[in-house]
Amino acid sequence: MQNHNMPHFQDPEKKERVSVTLLFFLFLAYLLFMIYGSLVPFAFHHMSFSDALVEFRKLRFVSIDHISRIDWATNILLGIPASFLGMATFYRIKGFTANALVALTVFLICFTASLTAEFLQLFFSTRIASVNDIVAQVIGEGFGIFCWFVFGKTLVQAFLHFVGTRSFSYRLQFIFWGYLAIVMIYSIMPLDLSLNPTDIYHKWKTGYINIIPFSFHVESTAQLVYNITIDIFIWLAPAFFMAKFQKYSIFMATGLVFIAAVSIEIIQFFIMTRISDTTDVITAVMGGFVGASAGAVYVKNREIRTPNRKKDPYTVKPTSLSGYRILTGLFFFLLWIGMVLSIYWYPYNFVIDKQTIREQMQQLSLIPFYHYQDNTIYNAITQLFRKIIFFFPGGVILSFIIKGGRFFSAAVNFAIIFSGMILIFGVAGMVEIGQFFIPERGPDLTDILLEIAGAWLGFFLSNKLYQAARSS
Repeated sequence: MQNHNMPHFQDPEKKERVSVTLLFFLFLAYLLFMIYGSLVPFAFHHMSFSDALVEFRKLRFVSIDHISRIDWATNILLGIPASFLGMATFYRIKGFTANALVALTVFLICFTASLTAEFLQLFFSTRIASVNDIVAQVIGEGFGIFCWFVFGKTLVQAFLHFVGTRSFSYRLQFIFWGYLAIVMIYSIMPLDLSLNPTDIYHKWKTGYINIIPFSFHVESTAQLVYNITIDIFIWLAPAFFMAKFQKYSIFMATGLVFIAAVSIEIIQFFIMTRISDTTDVITAVMGGFVGASAGAVYVKNREIRTPNRKKDPYTVKPTSLSGYRILTGLFFFLLWIGMVLSIYWYPYNFVIDKQTIREQMQQLSLIPFYHYQDNTIYNAITQLFRKIIFFFPGGVILSFIIKGGRFFSAAVNFAIIFSGMILIFGVAGMVEIGQFFIPERGPDLTDILLEIAGAWLGFFLSNKLYQAARSS
């Protein structure tokens, strides 16, 4: 019997070459991203190359006490993935001397990219070149190489297994651990840690430590609902995974989510720019309980169906049941659309006049992530994830309708998926068009791409889950 949990390659050598190529392009793409992010919003101003060299030589290192700790930590974090991905490209290299030469080469490539990014900033009026940014990125790049030697090859082997295996369960486990890693890293950003009692006392006085749940200030009820919904959604997936794949009880899965949430809040207590709030623990438990309950129900239904697999309508296409799923899916679609519009169109003070539209049009940019550079890296990542998370349910609902292709023919499935994605694209466009007429909001074409990506991710994962249940 074939073991579906192990990689199955028709041509292992070819598969390995493809993996190396993929890692190389990820490395190259990240370096280009570093340079791109350093130059947005591309406010170019003329300067000769010789003058730029003179200005670049004048740059001096500034004491860390006189710069933003957030910028310093952000640039360190920015450098870590660069060198790590560079080392991963050469994961087949063996031997201490060879690995040392590879490490030196990767470090020099990353260092050159950092220098290039800072030098090019001299040609853009809204950017400020800094030696401190280069030094911080170099520290991160050195640490990335260190991380590679500690656990890099193990991680790459897991990635190769992820690419090659036919087992969706294993792939989902890989995604799960990656998701948890992202949540943990995101939760401790931007790493401006301090153990100084004076700093912690100042954080307390400024209201960044909330002991009493739901005691924080919000601008509106809609904003409160928005924040709570996001915090609940974050913990749905981990709890569902633990209940379905690890077979943990609802109590155990919810308890582990509680421990993780408390641990994050304790760490955030010492991060000066993060708010430590007991509300996050409560919303995490709520999300954990809902996710674990959904996972337990899924497992229970599978156990009930398994003895009667031959009678189970996996290979049957009952018209009444398929019609029921379409109507139910449309109902949840409308519910989801209403939720999205109510959140993104708040405070609903639509102003329809030429001046407002003209001002909004002037702010609109075709440059990806143009407006994201106006915020700190933490706020930019927060907004990015929120766009993805709120459109994730749209894809889940779409996969619910077709249920892994169980009830419909291939042509009908394609038509439903195509129509659903067009509908989701229309919702994303509607959100941004509506924001044209709300002075407090601003349309952004990048948001449409992120929202579509979130919907596609929701559809892909949940549809694969249905297909795995069908074939298991």
